Amino acid sequence: MNKKNLIIGILVILVLLLAAWLIYTTSANNKKINDLNNQVSIEKEIQEQEKAEIKDKNDRITLKNIEYRNNWEKYIKVQEDENYVKIALGGIKNLQVTVNNDTEYSLDEVVVNIYYILANGETYETQRLSIYNIPANSFKLESAAASKTNPQVNCVRGAEVRLEILSVSAPKFKFCYPYNNGNPKDPFKCNL
Repeated sequence: MNKKNLIIGILVILVLLLAAWLIYTTSANNKKINDLNNQVSIEKEIQEQEKAEIKDKNDRITLKNIEYRNNWEKYIKVQEDENYVKIALGGIKNLQVTVNNDTEYSLDEVVVNIYYILANGETYETQRLSIYNIPANSFKLESAAASKTNPQVNCVRGAEVRLEILSVSAPKFKFCYPYNNGNPKDPFKCNL
């Protein structure tokens, strides 16, 4: 009987050790699982926060681009260079046109009409000038062509010059003037 009690005692001790080991490993595994779940939750929160920041940034960019498109005259301007020569008998020589780009994007093309105005106020000649690749927050100069009516003369008849922007193409902020997409809130947005 002694031997039998000894075996039972050893079995009880083994069962208790096994139970303690199972409790310990289960507890350790539960802690690891909780730690992993916490880490996953933190990573999800970080991802959600990053998504919200990206959305906020994109919303700000969209609003800025709408501002540029709807109020483009404040940001894109054209002017004649003041160094052109006015000839005494009524002519303009060495005219350069400047496009100022006060947006954060480069402009692919700006098309300008140049009106040469006589002293009596009549338009003598109209020229079209395309200016390409105007950098962001910068300007670009381009020389006007010689007279269409008298190309061998290096000046155009007129007493003054008027400039008008006919079109602007700026795909970087989806701006296509004078294209009108029919949306009164953002009419010059082109779908590129």
